[in-house]
Amino acid sequence: MNAFVKNTSFFQGRKFNFQRKNIKYVNQNDYPRIPYRTRAKVEGLTDEQRTTSVAESGCGLCCACMVVDCLTDKTLEIEDSVRLSEEGVANHSP
Repeated sequence: MNAFVKNTSFFQGRKFNFQRKNIKYVNQNDYPRIPYRTRAKVEGLTDEQRTTSVAESGCGLCCACMVVDCLTDKTLEIEDSVRLSEEGVANHSP
């Protein structure tokens, strides 16, 4: 670990496995059938117009799954990532 990363307060006191060889890869195109409601705060749209799929709009969701897997000993499944995003209205813009 380089000196900058080692001295960054985020990393102090946390244990990360930076030597990991098998990093989980999550490709949004593998999930065309998982619905993902977007544009939550855009007025005048029907629920059908708000609903896309992870394949269409899930790059951030997939990235979050990979980050959790890489930096912790936990796994965040894509379905849980979708649920957290929708519950937090994190997907509010087009």
